[in-house]
Amino acid sequence: MTQLDREHLFSADLPEGAHAASAALARLNALTEEQRASGHKSAEAKSEARATYAQLLIHIAPLRQDDEAVSLGPPEELRDRFVEGVLLWMQFCQTSSVPLIDSVGTRSIRVFPIDLPPDAAAFAELERALGKSQGLGARELDQARRRVAHLCSALPLKIALTRALAARLSGAAHFADLMRECYGELPLRAGDVDFVLTSTGIFFVLPLAGDRLDVPDWELRPEAERAVLQAFLARIARENLTETWRFPAFGLFDPEHLDPRLVAELSQAVGVRADVVQAALLTMISILPKSEIDQYLVHDAWGHTWQEVLNEFEWEYARLRAVSAPLALLDGPKFGGPETPAFGTAFRAHGGNTVLCESALLKIAEADLRGRFQVGLSQALSEVLADFVEAKFSRLNPTYPLPTSSLLPSDCLKLDLTIQDVLRQARRCQRPYRNLWSKPEERERWVHGLTEQGLPEAGAEAAVARAASLLESTFGAALRPVIAGGSAASGTPVGSTLATRALLELTLFCSELELVLVETAAHRASPAWKRPVYCPDLWAVSLSHLYEGDRQNRFWSLDTLTRKSLKGACDALGRELEAASPGAL
Repeated sequence: MTQLDREHLFSADLPEGAHAASAALARLNALTEEQRASGHKSAEAKSEARATYAQLLIHIAPLRQDDEAVSLGPPEELRDRFVEGVLLWMQFCQTSSVPLIDSVGTRSIRVFPIDLPPDAAAFAELERALGKSQGLGARELDQARRRVAHLCSALPLKIALTRALAARLSGAAHFADLMRECYGELPLRAGDVDFVLTSTGIFFVLPLAGDRLDVPDWELRPEAERAVLQAFLARIARENLTETWRFPAFGLFDPEHLDPRLVAELSQAVGVRADVVQAALLTMISILPKSEIDQYLVHDAWGHTWQEVLNEFEWEYARLRAVSAPLALLDGPKFGGPETPAFGTAFRAHGGNTVLCESALLKIAEADLRGRFQVGLSQALSEVLADFVEAKFSRLNPTYPLPTSSLLPSDCLKLDLTIQDVLRQARRCQRPYRNLWSKPEERERWVHGLTEQGLPEAGAEAAVARAASLLESTFGAALRPVIAGGSAASGTPVGSTLATRALLELTLFCSELELVLVETAAHRASPAWKRPVYCPDLWAVSLSHLYEGDRQNRFWSLDTLTRKSLKGACDALGRELEAASPGAL
């Protein structure tokens, strides 16, 4: 056993054999930090990053294992999740589209290779083979359809909204008008705003150039106009990559600026209440930089939209900001689950003093931390899967190279960016605990809270101080937002961290996805859906659905789910399809 699992999350040491892989992860991260500090990606850095990634995939091999069935879940539940995953895959083709409107003239999104286009005959054949390969009767298959219809209930509304917008718009001048309806009274002029509209995505495209718009008449505009736009552009730069509460949309958006007349008009057009329309629009509107449109559009339009309309990543994205909020005495159930008591219950009155039950505190904190970190890991996983879809595009469309901020090529997983994501989430998770044990005002807040609950003032300060000290000594090392596993002599932190363990598992997962990409490029069928094992869209949707059945356990089994559960089910489905039409490929 490699001990990369939920039970060993807080272990003091990494699994045996993990040190070479963790050192490679640390080097890949150092290269990323170096290129960000220098402001450019040198050919040497990209070459070393590619070599380091290749070595990392070799170093991770000793940790490859097949997790036990008990950690994966009951076989019947895995089967049902796969069946639902295939039915969800049938909806993938609707989750984005070639642009309904495109004033930029984007190239990449127009040639995205969908594995399963909308085809009623293909869907019927897939359902027949699916039922037979998984031993399902008509009633069980119909029950799965009903569950999937519920999961996809937001998709028809989004499609209806974008069609209504497409009918409403004509001419470039209207794009600036629409942006004002969404973002408030900005002094935007005709030609400042480009626009891309897909079946579920609304993308305003701006010629961003630092604190100005890259337009010919910028310097000729009144100073007051430029000042308003510069303040707006500064907010975009600050928030566009950090605000994800509207997932799969991202970045700057103030809901109060959304014009109620626009909402009312769209509400009437689609026949849905205005509040429902507004909630849907919040998850659809993003701003993209014109100079980097091809870098973002495939990744967002085909890599992320399905994660919300077919899967349920949006729930944990919405909780990300709360992960780093100050730790409260009422916390515990929020992230640990309803069965977890609040932190305040670890304190009680005894002999006229407030005293701490240390075992209760540690049990609550462990459940809370597991939940907090899992929220962050869902964000990292969603990016890995979006990178997987993007890499599939690059493998199958080598003549359409996608720009990338990664040091690694666009046709592979972007593990250097994944490292940054995981370390960022580790910092979020650590912050409320670190503040409690390092800031007197945070401990004072807890003392005040305890006395407000009616506990004695006597002993309260000492009890809180002991709680903070105990949390630091128990979890402080594991919460460090660093890649550990080296030695004091090497300069790499020793021991283990949550971030390091998560990155080792994600590396194992990426190694499996890389094999899927290689085999897909080598053996892709025509039509692609006839061989499901070579359909990355299916892998992405199904893996997400399997993961969401038990996030905290299955994150640590993503590689096994890919290698065994999903591959075996895809192979069985493919055999049934082949049996129905032998030699057709």
